[in-house]
Amino acid sequence: MKPQFEIKENKEGKFEVYYVEQKGKIFKKEVLKPFITWSGIDEVYAFSSIDIAIKELKQEVIKQTEKV
Repeated sequence: MKPQFEIKENKEGKFEVYYVEQKGKIFKKEVLKPFITWSGIDEVYAFSSIDIAIKELKQEVIKQTEKV
């Protein structure tokens, strides 16, 4: 199964990137985990535009894929 990501707009009009994690075997529940966070903190980073959020998501996926 391919990883899923979701970009959400926050109250300030900025965009945050989340990893969608599937929980449960019978009743599937989606849980959003911060994917791009502040360095060393488990708090999601907010981007000023959706284009920047998409670009950063692509770069982060490539970076994490190359480690494997």
